[in-house]
Amino acid sequence: DLAVIVTHPWGPLGGNMHNNVVTAATLYFRRMRVTTLRMDFRGSQISRGGAEVAQVVEAADFLLRGSHIHTSSEGETSLNVA
Repeated sequence: DLAVIVTHPWGPLGGNMHNNVVTAATLYFRRMRVTTLRMDFRGSQISRGGAEVAQVVEAADFLLRGSHIHTSSEGETSLNVA
C-alpha cells in the first residue's frame, strides 16, 4: 500500500490545506487510488520548522498504524479520521 501526505506552503504567507497546489496534488494521487492525507499545521507561527516536522511524523504514524481504516463485521472498509 502507498500513502501520500500533502503539506501546504508556509502559513504566515497564506498557505493552508486548501491551497490550489495542495488540492491539485491531493486529487492527482486520489485519482490513482493512492491514500492521501492533507493537513493543516496546528499552532504554526514563525519557526524553524521543528513543530511542523513533528506533526508530519505524527500524521505518518497515524497512517502506518492503520488508524484511519475501519473494517466492519460485514467486511466493509471505511475511513476513520478524528
